[in-house]
Amino acid sequence: MSQKNSQKRNKKAVDSTQLFSDEWRNHVVLALIIIYALAFLSRCINHQFLNWDDNDYILNNSLIKNFSLEGIRQIFTTPVMGMYNPIPFVIYNFQFHIWGLNPKYYHLVNIILHLLATAAIYRFMLMLTKRLETAAIVAILFAIHPMHVSVVAWVSETKTSIYLIFYFLALTSYLRYVQNEFKIKYLVFVFVFFVLSLLSKPSAVTFAPMLFLLDYYLRRKLDKRLLLEKAPFFALSLLFGIVTLLTHSSIKDDIFDVKNYSFLNSILVGNYAITFYFEKFFYPLNLSTVYPYPDNTAILPLKYYLSIAVIPIAAWLVYKAGNFRRELIFGLMFFLISISVMLRVIPSGQFGMSNVYSYLSYTGLFFIIGQFVVYVLDNKISFSENAKKYIVVFLCVFVIFCSWRTIHRVKVWENSITLFDDVVKKYPNMAMGYNQRASAKAELNKDYTGAIDDLNKAIELDPSSFNYINNRGLYKTELGLFDEALVDINAAIKLNPSNAMAYNNRGRIYLNYKNYIEAKKNFDSAIKFDTNYNAAYFNRGQLNLEIGDTLGAVKDWMVADQLGLPIAKRQLDAYAYMRK
Repeated sequence: MSQKNSQKRNKKAVDSTQLFSDEWRNHVVLALIIIYALAFLSRCINHQFLNWDDNDYILNNSLIKNFSLEGIRQIFTTPVMGMYNPIPFVIYNFQFHIWGLNPKYYHLVNIILHLLATAAIYRFMLMLTKRLETAAIVAILFAIHPMHVSVVAWVSETKTSIYLIFYFLALTSYLRYVQNEFKIKYLVFVFVFFVLSLLSKPSAVTFAPMLFLLDYYLRRKLDKRLLLEKAPFFALSLLFGIVTLLTHSSIKDDIFDVKNYSFLNSILVGNYAITFYFEKFFYPLNLSTVYPYPDNTAILPLKYYLSIAVIPIAAWLVYKAGNFRRELIFGLMFFLISISVMLRVIPSGQFGMSNVYSYLSYTGLFFIIGQFVVYVLDNKISFSENAKKYIVVFLCVFVIFCSWRTIHRVKVWENSITLFDDVVKKYPNMAMGYNQRASAKAELNKDYTGAIDDLNKAIELDPSSFNYINNRGLYKTELGLFDEALVDINAAIKLNPSNAMAYNNRGRIYLNYKNYIEAKKNFDSAIKFDTNYNAAYFNRGQLNLEIGDTLGAVKDWMVADQLGLPIAKRQLDAYAYMRK
């Protein structure tokens, strides 16, 4: 009896030692992956805010500047840019309270979140496949793929890394639920993490069907329990989907503006939206911040016709996959489910694709590569010894290639000028790129002449854009070219009579002319069309000060301050100092 007990104790000691050894090895591998990724991404810490959503999400967002319970309540009850995702703004709120608007710390947090996302995926893959090789391959490709740089280097995309972290924590909890005799406490964890993911980014609605995909991979039997346990997740996904549609419809956006392609070309362009992500997965060159639709011509570029073959080829590979079929189906379906809510199969809006959309979806393709390497090494797929070596070498070369391209993309995201220099270089006939670069030149370098040159090009490409014409008038105002500026802004108002910014700009010109009556009319109109337009309140305050209405000036400055305009606070402080 004592001999049996001794054997049991020795077995337990061996098992615990092995477990400790495996866990230690797993932690070391993850640490090495994180260090490797950090070597390529750490430069992002010195990057600036961008004039691409960062203004609305952070710089001019009054929601993140009220560090109080009331401020948190406002965050949870106020959509931003047509999207209800309060958790990232709670994080911005804490960041602003601690660091103000120092971009270095916002970028530092983004890097940390990306590394945490890498760790979450690594742990999930370890638990799903029980193979360190697969987990390591998936994690390192996720960490350094150049398509993912936009999420790390763009402060406004904090939401994407946060939602992915909660998404994989929920998936990992679901694995624990299945592997621990369906204990309800694990399902509760799944639901909580799912809610947090939805509150970070509505794209998490894909989680509910993803649970069925996991059931398929885990070979769960289809029964009543399997169906009923998914009901709350689908119900919540439906609710958040409806909320997203309602909040998005409340803003002016061209997302629902369908492109006027022929029926055949619509199919070709919509189909390419899927092919694009496969292309950039293996060949991440010529990446851009935006990808405009092709010109509406009778004959599209060749790649749109070639992309027709991608789905049939994928289906053929699944058919021929043999004992690798389950892995291939799981990886492809993970990719398609993840990206399904992002695809514009019917071409609409200004842009059809985005690098950000690959952040979750590429995990399925990384999984296929990781499991393929494992199957080859385990001789589950027959290859010669030399072929095995070539496969491993090819994987290493691909990692190095991605790392090199990531270095390049990190440089591109340094500031708004470098970002839109790249866009203009890739798409010289797209007016938006010139407009954004003009804004960057004016904001970062006070290069109003260069900004006007860019806007001249933008207007040449798109003469119907009131925004470009108004912006040119604004920069002419900064150069003191008031008569030329007034011509531009009048033209902009004629194109869009309800544009608040144009009225504010025209008010500034009349204020310079000392035409206070017309200046006030224009500032009032700007506020009428946009009651939260802080610059219009501030400028009307300046007008009131000039005409001797100091109480009116202070009142307007206070509103501008409450709406998050930093210069308004400085003006109020200066006025209070002078009163002493």
